Amino acid sequence: MKSLHRTAYYIWALLLAFAGCCLTGCVGIHDELDAGIVLVSQQTTVNILADESFSFRVLSGKEDITDRSRIYEVTDSGNILLEAAEYKPDHEGAFTFLAECEGHISPLLYLSANAVAPEGDRFLRKSLVLDFTATWCVNCPAMAQAISGAAALSGGRIEKIAVYYLDDLQVPAGSALARRFGVQALPHVVSGLDPALATSVASPDVIYSHNKSVLEQSTPAWGIAVSSTLSGAELNVSIEVTSASDGAFTLGVALVEDGIVASQTGASDDYVHNCVLRSLLHGTAPADGLGDALGLMSEGDKKTVTLKATIAGNPSATRIVAYLMDAAGGLNNVVSCMAGESLPYAYEK
Repeated sequence: MKSLHRTAYYIWALLLAFAGCCLTGCVGIHDELDAGIVLVSQQTTVNILADESFSFRVLSGKEDITDRSRIYEVTDSGNILLEAAEYKPDHEGAFTFLAECEGHISPLLYLSANAVAPEGDRFLRKSLVLDFTATWCVNCPAMAQAISGAAALSGGRIEKIAVYYLDDLQVPAGSALARRFGVQALPHVVSGLDPALATSVASPDVIYSHNKSVLEQSTPAWGIAVSSTLSGAELNVSIEVTSASDGAFTLGVALVEDGIVASQTGASDDYVHNCVLRSLLHGTAPADGLGDALGLMSEGDKKTVTLKATIAGNPSATRIVAYLMDAAGGLNNVVSCMAGESLPYAYEK
């Protein structure tokens, strides 16, 4: 029912935008907006306990048009105009936004807020989706939106790695992952590194349901902390793992890049591609495994892994995604950290 409400208000916003354009005498639809507009946020998830906010930009191709756009929060009670290109949530949950400029309406932007304590007795658990996609795939932009919606529904507890296949954004690790997970058609989304939790249906509810089973597993989440330094394109990474139970786990590490502008079938020539897999840093080839074994660890044990890499893309837009798998290959936990920055352990509130 909530999704129906959002659809109704999205249509309402479109009609209102056109009406407002006529009533206020705006200058009309500019040629540079013909490709449409996109609303983006520097943060996909914020922590309300740290007093964090969403910061927005409205883009038309590569042009920033935030100063002449309107940004709305989409709610079940109606669309609420923001006073500035910033929003500070006061509660946990999923949030939806859209932007309007001169009659153009952006796709819905799904964001989330959580409450992560600086310390606690239980590590915060997150899930991971592999989004097998391509620039030639007409239905893949809708799947990317569905994943964003599922991440918002989870309170920001879903990370994504976009694995491009048979196009210019493909990397060797991506083709190996596609073979490993038996990808035969796109889009194809795998949740929790579990082939049984795969779908080609672009539905936030379906993807959220798959990841909910990962987030609610009985094995406690292990902790992952990341520290990294960046000198030009040279990256040094140190990942510390703390066990929350006895077991033999495997650590995988990926580099992903945000903000790659490239043509996308089903969208536009200036489509913004995020979470794009650039490389896998662990030693084991992806055709043989998704990470490197940490060996048997007892509850409370710590182990540190150090890695080095040369970033091929934009270092300032590159993130480190570190994930843990159990002996059966199931996902236990995952974290994401900007290259050159550090990420401490996160705990349940």
